[in-house]
Amino acid sequence: MDALLQLAVIVAMVLLAVGLLAARRIVFAKMAARNIVRRKKFSAIVVVGLLIATAMIAAALVVGDTMDYIIKDDVYTNTGHVDIVVAMEDDAGLYMLFNESIAYELVDSLETGGLEYIDGVAPTIREVATVIAPVPQTSVPAAYIYAYDPESIVNALTASGGEAIASDMITDGRTVVNRDLADALDVGPGDTVMLYPKNAAPVMLEVSAIAAEEGMANWWSADLLFVDLAYAQENIFAAPSMINSVDISCEGSMESGYLVTDEAVLELRAHIEEDADFAFNDVKRDGVEEAETVSDMIMQLFVLMSSFTIIAGIALIINIFVMLAEERKPEMGISRAVGMQRGHLTQSFMFEGVVYAIVASLIGTLVGLAIAFVMINAFSVIMGGGEMSFELHFQLRSLAMAAAAGFLITMATVALASWRVSRLNIVMAIRDIPEPVLAKSQSKYFLTGIAALALGVLVFAGGASSRQAAGTASGMALISIGAAMVAVRFVNPRLPFTIAGFWMIYYILDPIGIETMLFGELQGDLEMFIISGVMMVTGGTMIAMFNSDVMLAGLVRVFGRGRNLLPVFRAAISYPMNKKFRTGLSLFIFALIMFTVIVIAMLASFQRESVDTLSEKFSGGFEILGFSLREIPEDNLTAAVDEVDTALGPGVITRVETVSTASVTLSAQGSDQETSRSLVGFSDAMLSDGRFSLARRADGYATDREAWNAILEDQNLTIMDGSVVPSMFSIGVEEWYVDVGDTIVVECAPNVHVNLTIIGIMDQIIIPGAFTTKAFVQEHAVGVTETLFYLDTSAGSGLTEEEILDRLKEALAEYGLNGVVVRDIIDEAMTTAASTMQLMEVFLGVGLVVGISGLGIITIRNIAERKQEIGVMRAIGFQKRMILNVFLLETSFVSLLGILMGAALGLMLSYRLFDWGGFSEISEFVIPWGEVLLVLAVAFVITILATLPPSRTAARLAPAEALRRVD
Repeated sequence: MDALLQLAVIVAMVLLAVGLLAARRIVFAKMAARNIVRRKKFSAIVVVGLLIATAMIAAALVVGDTMDYIIKDDVYTNTGHVDIVVAMEDDAGLYMLFNESIAYELVDSLETGGLEYIDGVAPTIREVATVIAPVPQTSVPAAYIYAYDPESIVNALTASGGEAIASDMITDGRTVVNRDLADALDVGPGDTVMLYPKNAAPVMLEVSAIAAEEGMANWWSADLLFVDLAYAQENIFAAPSMINSVDISCEGSMESGYLVTDEAVLELRAHIEEDADFAFNDVKRDGVEEAETVSDMIMQLFVLMSSFTIIAGIALIINIFVMLAEERKPEMGISRAVGMQRGHLTQSFMFEGVVYAIVASLIGTLVGLAIAFVMINAFSVIMGGGEMSFELHFQLRSLAMAAAAGFLITMATVALASWRVSRLNIVMAIRDIPEPVLAKSQSKYFLTGIAALALGVLVFAGGASSRQAAGTASGMALISIGAAMVAVRFVNPRLPFTIAGFWMIYYILDPIGIETMLFGELQGDLEMFIISGVMMVTGGTMIAMFNSDVMLAGLVRVFGRGRNLLPVFRAAISYPMNKKFRTGLSLFIFALIMFTVIVIAMLASFQRESVDTLSEKFSGGFEILGFSLREIPEDNLTAAVDEVDTALGPGVITRVETVSTASVTLSAQGSDQETSRSLVGFSDAMLSDGRFSLARRADGYATDREAWNAILEDQNLTIMDGSVVPSMFSIGVEEWYVDVGDTIVVECAPNVHVNLTIIGIMDQIIIPGAFTTKAFVQEHAVGVTETLFYLDTSAGSGLTEEEILDRLKEALAEYGLNGVVVRDIIDEAMTTAASTMQLMEVFLGVGLVVGISGLGIITIRNIAERKQEIGVMRAIGFQKRMILNVFLLETSFVSLLGILMGAALGLMLSYRLFDWGGFSEISEFVIPWGEVLLVLAVAFVITILATLPPSRTAARLAPAEALRRVD
């Protein structure tokens, strides 16, 4: 059943059940309605507190919708109406030439109505080439020749002025270029460009027009140069009647054609020779599926991060209803005294709560839209400079799901809170006497503790047996709390709950590895972040609440020495400590959000600090990686290096190593899973130096250099790149995992297999593949190329690697030399990751609204609840300013305690993550004090500003008005 339908059914069932119950208990429903309309302002405040969960869910889903739309739109823009590309591929996946008759037979079938699921066929040649503009002396190392037949196209091509591209504009030595290539070369109509195709002779062409940025000119956002197909066959590739791809448009629109890809492929197979080895690349569907995968990952990440705020929101909902109950306690006590049952009280609160939940879910959805708008604009800033346009897009389905999910979360919490507040002592309620938090004589705590203890043991055992860290941690939390509740029957609550709190924090941090010693390595994912945060903050809250009297005495001793300050301070601190449940929930809310923000900030700091170390590990001492379109003769390479040295200074490039590569298929021995990677052949000098660091190496090799040297002596050994082991950096590479000691099967050519034993795993993941000797690659593999170069530059030249690379690219432009500076790749990746973490901070910062709203609501409700108390204080001499200070001190005490506790726990976990996440090997433990203190200060200041208006209202209450207690 569809997820939205499931949620809708559950919501309908809940509303139906509550409606039927209200029809049977009409008196209680009227009481609930009266409470709602009696105080419209307070009801509005309650709704604000209840809408947080819905808002965060809506924001996460809308961000996912937006990213899905943006990435899919990019796919549609890049492919246009092309859904399938038919090609003949070699072992390396490169397109090979084949006879164009296949394409034109499909064209004939299309015209005669023989293709039901296809509405367009276009024969093409796409071939990579280096393009040089002689006059501006600019070049593009890897542009694409796009040869097409103007009479048979799928995507249109028009000039930038809107006029059609005439056939004479792309033939007889003339070409049309797209805007990207024109800008890169700084050329326009009338300029001449030199074309160096990868597999053809150079040719000179005149630019006749610049193509508009639509249709064919947007193919995968590449630099494109368009020529007539027949002209290209004869004059560029010297391959008459040959093409290397056929573009297919499926029946339907640009956005829907890919849905009939499978049917279209079946038609194509039926019309193409059975013995021909063609690949049917469903480029549109693959792009759309990848877009959905990426957007789902982003949405799940936001949902995960929003979990902390949702949990805090649940705590706020409970706090609000407990507060409502506290305010109405005498009224509830009288109702119970005249015959109302506990169940009736629960139902009354439930009826009131369902109205709040409905309104909160609707408004919360709109608030979520606003939050998503802010997040999308933040994404746009982080990803600035890209070609994607970040605009808010959403589906009504997502908003409906958010509203339904938010309603159900709110209702479940309301039900729990209603049940709790109905369990009151009639006498204490009528006299408005606070009930004890825990009492040794109350058997309900003992029985509840036994149940929690038993459940915890089961969950813990289940987690240990399945080797899941989530189960063991959750089980240990239940065991700790259950054991403390059982112990309350025999000792003062402070000791067991304090011990339980410290143990919960210690168990998560686990500095000596107790869990690992008992159960070995347990499996855990991002859910452990949530569990760890909730468990540590719960432990910290228990420690604070069950030692509040000690804390109170210490604070009074330190800050309450002044004669005027002492009564204010005692009044401010004593009230929240007398309402420990409410104070504890407020403390939990603040601490949980602050904990999460601090951990995210620390992870971003680790990533920023890791750039230098990662650059050294990934580069192996070679600052620049070069890639050429065609092989560069050794003499030409030497001459180019000399030219750079002459232009920039002697010894600028200190070393150049040419590497042999070949595309191969790898599989782990005994496994059916295969992957296409490179077989990389290092020179003897590179292997002898052993400069590339290893993340793992087999036993028997004392150093990384020894492992590299072993490959020189034994060609049955290999070292793999770092993407073959799970890592926080192995992003964008397919999951194909092996480890040291494993044997891999290398398919170097059809029916040619070689077994290699892995003796090391590299840190670097830039060049994926199996590393061995040049001699091995050239002896066993086919299609070997020498187009990969490692360059070492002089550290004291005063020049940047970018300047050196640019000069070398100019000297070798005709060979299509391109390259990257390793440090720039790492810096960009880490900066993007750190920026994304900061974006998560912003998103989680919304969670601070929960805590701030909670304290604001509590303060407003406190004024209503404590009017008589305020009146008495004013009557015995408290001035207006003293009353104001009482409420501001209350707010400051709870918020500061929560903020500081969350920050401290966040820093503790960050220190453990520094080791657990492998950051200790690549980064320094640097606390971004400026960022941390700014977050703490902003949270505190906003809290004070939010609670200042109601505090002033309390201070302005006249004694007579307050003592009358008239609502």
